[in-house]
Amino acid sequence: MNFPLQAPSWLRHHSVAIIALGIFAVSFIFLLWLQADPTFADPDSFYHAKMAMVLRDEGIIQTFPWLQFTFLRDAYTDQHFLYHIFLIPFVTILPPIVGTKLVTILLASSVVLLVYLFLNSLKVPWAWAFAMLLLLVTPLTFRLSLAKAPSVSLLFLIGGIWLLIRKKYLWLGVLSFLYVWSYGGFLLLLFSAGVWVSIGFLQDILALRRIARREYLFTFGTVFIGTTLGVIVNPFFPQNIAFFWNQLVKIGIVNYQGVIGVGNEWYPYKFIDLVSNTIFLSIIVLIGVVVFVVLLKRQSKVSWLFLILALFFFLLTLKSKRYVEYYVPFGMLFGATAIGQAASQLEMRQLARDMYRWVTRKKVLGIVVALYFIVTLPGLAVRDVRTTKRDLGGGSNVLRFSQASHWLATNTPEGSVVFHSSWDEFPILFYHNTHNYYIIGLDPTFMYEYDRRLYALMVDITTGKEVENPGSVLRDEFGASYAFVEKNHDGMKRIIESISGVELVYSDNEAFIYDIRTQ
Repeated sequence: MNFPLQAPSWLRHHSVAIIALGIFAVSFIFLLWLQADPTFADPDSFYHAKMAMVLRDEGIIQTFPWLQFTFLRDAYTDQHFLYHIFLIPFVTILPPIVGTKLVTILLASSVVLLVYLFLNSLKVPWAWAFAMLLLLVTPLTFRLSLAKAPSVSLLFLIGGIWLLIRKKYLWLGVLSFLYVWSYGGFLLLLFSAGVWVSIGFLQDILALRRIARREYLFTFGTVFIGTTLGVIVNPFFPQNIAFFWNQLVKIGIVNYQGVIGVGNEWYPYKFIDLVSNTIFLSIIVLIGVVVFVVLLKRQSKVSWLFLILALFFFLLTLKSKRYVEYYVPFGMLFGATAIGQAASQLEMRQLARDMYRWVTRKKVLGIVVALYFIVTLPGLAVRDVRTTKRDLGGGSNVLRFSQASHWLATNTPEGSVVFHSSWDEFPILFYHNTHNYYIIGLDPTFMYEYDRRLYALMVDITTGKEVENPGSVLRDEFGASYAFVEKNHDGMKRIIESISGVELVYSDNEAFIYDIRTQ
C-alpha cells in the first residue's frame, strides 16, 4: 500500500479525531502555561486539595469539626464528592498542589473539547474555531483555571444537554444522578430539561401538531428521577437536604451580599464590563442574534434552547459574577448554532454577496473597517491573555501560612480552637493544619445562618471594632485558645493585644499567633 497516496483519505476519515486531539493539546498547553505559577488564585483550591487527602485517609466524613461555628460542624455534606474522589490519585502520586493543578488543566481542556464535539455533532461549520475562541474569553479561562469544580459542572451540564437532545435517556439518567454527587449546581440540568420540553410543547401547539406528552414527560422525568435519586441515594442523606437549601437557595439565589461580606464572585457583574471583558464572545453573540432574528421562522429547537440558556446565564451573571462560567460557553453555543444554521441558508450567501458589493463600492470605508478588526482583535486577545495570566499568578502562594500552621500543629493541643482574622484564610490554614479547629470558612453564610449574633461579634473583632470584654468573648463565646492575626489586620491585632494575659507566641512576615488562654 502506498501510504502517502492514501494519507489524504485516511486524514479525511479521521478528521474529527485529529481536530479533537489538536484542540485538547492546544488547550492543555495554553492552560498549563496559565497554571505555571506556584499560586492558587482562589483560596478554596487549598480546601479541595486537602479534602481529597482527607477522603483518602479517613473515608467519608459526616461531620466537619474544623469549622466550629457553622452548621457544617455537626452535619457535613461534601457537594464535590466525586470531584474529590477524582483528585485522590493525582494528590497521592504527585505533590498535592501539582496534582490538583494537573486535574484543573485536564478538566478545563475537556470542556473546550466537549464544546467542539457537541457543535460538530450538530453539523455546525467552523466548530473547531468556536471552541478555540473560548480560550480567548478571559472570564471563562480564569474561572476554568481555578482549582475548583466549575469545569466539572460544565462537563456534566453540557454533556447532559447533549444526551437530552440525542434522546439517550439511560445515560441521561445516570449522568443526572452523578451530577448530584459531583457539584451543587445539579439543578441546572433539571432546569435545562424543563426548557427543552417547554420549547417542544410550544412548537407543537404553534404548528398545530399532536403534543408528544409521553415523550416530554419521559424526557423531563428521566432527569428528575436521576436527580432525585442522586439526592436520596447519597452518602450524606438526609443532612444534604439542609445543606442544598443553604448552598443553592440562600447562597446561590438569595445571596446575602447586601448584609454580609460574601466572596467577590457573588457580587454583580456590570453590563459594560461583562461585554468588554468577553469581547470575542460579545461579537459572536451579536452576530448570532442578528441572524437568529432574520431567520426566526427557521430556527431549530436546539437554537432556541441555547438562546434561552444563554440569556438566563447572562442575567444571572449580571447578578453574580460567578455565573460567567456558564454564560460564556452557552453564549458561544448559541452564537455558533445560529451562525452555523444561517451559513447553510441561501440568505446568508446572498448577504455575503451584498456585503462584498458594498465593500467594493465603498473601498476606503471597507478597508478601514477590515483593518480596524485585523489590528484591534489580536491586540485585545493578547491583552486579555496577559490579564488572565497576571490574575492567576497574583493569588495565594502555595506556602502561604505554612510556617505559622506548622507552629500551631506542633505547639498546641489537638482540637484547640483558633480564632482567625478572615473567613477566606480557612482553606489555607486547613490545608496546612488539620490538627486545630477554626471559626469560619468556605462561605460566611455558613456561619451567618448558624448564629447571627456570633457572626456579628466575629466581624466586630476581626475588623477592629470595640467589643465589651473581648477576652471573655473569645474564650467563652467562641471557645478559642489561640488567635491567628494576619499582618494586615491592625484593628484585630490592637483588640487582641488589649486583652489581659494574652501572650504573643509566634510571628513571621505573614501573621501573628497569640495564646489567649487564661494564664
